[in-house]
Amino acid sequence: MMKNLITILAIIFIGFESNAQELYLIQDKTVKQCNYSSQLIEFFDNADKNGNNRIEIDELQTFQNTVMSTYEYRSNDLALPPNEFNKKGGGDCEDFAAMTCCMLNHYKVVAYVVSFGVTVRGHAMCMAKINKKKVSNMTVYHLWGCPLEDGYFIPIDYDHVGKVSGAMDRRWGVSGIDFPNTIFFHDM
Repeated sequence: MMKNLITILAIIFIGFESNAQELYLIQDKTVKQCNYSSQLIEFFDNADKNGNNRIEIDELQTFQNTVMSTYEYRSNDLALPPNEFNKKGGGDCEDFAAMTCCMLNHYKVVAYVVSFGVTVRGHAMCMAKINKKKVSNMTVYHLWGCPLEDGYFIPIDYDHVGKVSGAMDRRWGVSGIDFPNTIFFHDM
C-alpha cells in the first residue's frame, strides 16, 4: 500500500468565502483514465447534462445523488474499480470515492482518493481540484506535496459536494492520497 501513497507535505483547511470568479473544476489533459465497461462510459457520459464536455458543480451534485440512490454502502476489505463496484451494486467509502474520481478523470478533471484517519485509514473521499481558494458554502483544502501539484480541492464525500459527511471525524488527518487506479484490489 505504501507504494501507492503520494507524499503529503501539507494540507490546510481554507474555509468559506466567496468572490466574483466563477467556480469550476480544473481539467488537465494528462489525467489518466481507467478502463471502463461500455455501461460505465455511458453512465459517465450522462453526467455531462449540458453537453459541454466538462463537469460543472451542479452536474457533479446530480451525479453524486444518482450514485447514492443507485448503489448501496457495503463494507469490504478491498478497494473496487468502478466496473466491480457497478457489478456488486455498491461498496464502501473508498469505492464510492473511486467511482467519483474515475467519472471526473473521464472528463480530465484532477481528482484523487483521499484517506483520513489517525494511525490507519478510517474514511476515504474524493478530492477534486478547483480554480478558487475560497468558495461560499464549501470546504476548500489547500493540498501540495511531491508529486501532487499545488492546488485547491473540494471534498466529494458520498452526496456531499464541497462538504464532508458524518462519516468523517474532523480530528482525523490525511493518511493517504492515491490516484484512483492505484488503489483497486488493495486492502484499504
